[in-house]
Amino acid sequence: MVGFLPEVSSRSTLANHLMMAIVGAVLGLWLFDAIAAVGSILFGQTAMGGGDAKLAAMMGAWLGWKYLLLAIFVACLVGVLVGGFTILRSQHNSRNPEVNRLTDAVLRKVSQRASIYNGENLPTALPQKWGQKMPFGPFLALGSIITLFSGEIILSSYLRLFFYGT
Repeated sequence: MVGFLPEVSSRSTLANHLMMAIVGAVLGLWLFDAIAAVGSILFGQTAMGGGDAKLAAMMGAWLGWKYLLLAIFVACLVGVLVGGFTILRSQHNSRNPEVNRLTDAVLRKVSQRASIYNGENLPTALPQKWGQKMPFGPFLALGSIITLFSGEIILSSYLRLFFYGT
């Protein structure tokens, strides 16, 4: 919305873009704060970090409220697919000791190069089992990039498919 601001022909157009950016930022912040509060009540522990709400506010200011909702949907979809695939892969790998040794060697080498391997535990960013925490920020960033470049096509295809018919 504001990120790629077209040539502004009047003050009302600029005010309209600015208002949509503010609405998107507030919606992103409130939506993720509400999800974090409800999740904390339901699970009895912190359900979501504060950075996700701030990132969603930035996404809302940049994309506008309509594309913010699409970006969140895309982020959730990609997160479910990646997390589910990782869990399935780790369950399959745990049955095969040779694959486990190879995976551990690769993780050790990558971690040593990144200077985050302490010699004992291998760091993992993606979940290896149900209930393990997974960062959501990278998926939000990916969802916003996909929406930035393909959001108009995705939204118009969705509306044409479900509401206008072809």
